[in-house]
Amino acid sequence: MNKWKSVALIEAAIIIILLVMYFSAPNQEKTNGYKVHNGLLSQRIYAEVLPPESHLIFNFKPLEDSLEKYISQKNETIGVYITNLRDGASLGINEKRGFEPASLNKLPLAILVLKEIEKGALNFSTKLPITFEDADSDSGMLYLSVGNTITVDELLTAMLSGSGQRLG
Repeated sequence: MNKWKSVALIEAAIIIILLVMYFSAPNQEKTNGYKVHNGLLSQRIYAEVLPPESHLIFNFKPLEDSLEKYISQKNETIGVYITNLRDGASLGINEKRGFEPASLNKLPLAILVLKEIEKGALNFSTKLPITFEDADSDSGMLYLSVGNTITVDELLTAMLSGSGQRLG
């Protein structure tokens, strides 16, 4: 028997074994009052936690095409990753590329500043200089205030309510 016939027979045997295991397994049990199925779908679907229309995998292709068109028109490098938490379907554009987190840093930075206030190292009225070295024209308008001072309170307010405002 040639090599490909052997491979095909082995694959067919594996498929038959999986089908027999799937259809011979008990279809449902009860755990904590919920029916538990040994099927291939999420247990949340069998427990009727999710509505029937969410059982299908979401088609991200139209969204992906639209996003790719938008990105190419803008001539930008943009990363997008979306996951449908109901069925696990996902969409990724440049999802493995590294990016500067930019505004995603705001909340952790604010938490660190507030921890310093709790420790007594800073307070809301502490004045901080806005120096040329700290200025970044890509991050809001605060760079226009170089040479002035800003309180921690003003800085946190500017940072968390927008991308930095011209102060001072």
